[in-house]
Amino acid sequence: MRRFAFVVTLVVLGCAGFIATASATPPEKTHSSYAGVTFPVDGLCPFVLTGMILVGELDQTTYFDGAGRITMIHQHFQQQDAFSANGHTLVGDLYTANADLYFDSSGNVTNIVAQGVLEKVTLPDGKVFIGAGRVNPFTGFALSPDHGAFQNLDAFCAALAP
Repeated sequence: MRRFAFVVTLVVLGCAGFIATASATPPEKTHSSYAGVTFPVDGLCPFVLTGMILVGELDQTTYFDGAGRITMIHQHFQQQDAFSANGHTLVGDLYTANADLYFDSSGNVTNIVAQGVLEKVTLPDGKVFIGAGRVNPFTGFALSPDHGAFQNLDAFCAALAP
C-alpha cells in the first residue's frame, strides 16, 4: 500500500482552525491560505521524497452539537505541491479535494476521510501523475484499488530517481 504523508499536513492545518470552543450551534465557516509547509513522502517510490505545499486555499465548515461541541469539520481545499528527491524537483498542478474530520463528545478525532484528486503532477515526458480516490489516515493513508488509484506512478518515480 502507498502512503501519502501530506494528509497529516492537511489535518494539522485544519486543526489550527478549531481550537476555540464555540457556544453557538450554527456551523462556522472560515477561509485560510497557507504555503511553504514541507512533509516527507514515504512508500510512494522506492526512495523517500520531500514534498512542499507551494500554495493552498482552505474553506472550512465546523459543525457543532447543541452543547457547542465540535462534531465534524468539513474542509474543501485547492493546493499545489512540489516533490524533490535525488537532485530532481517536480512541480505539481493545482488540485482540489475534500476532507472530513469527525469528533466524539470529548473532542477527540474519531475518523478522517479525504477524497478527490489528492495529487496531480505533469511529468517531463508529458504524462500526468494522478493520485485520486479516498484516503483514511486511520487505515494507513492507503489508496487501494477499492478506494482509488494512481495513474503513471512509475513515470513519476522515474522522473525523481537517481
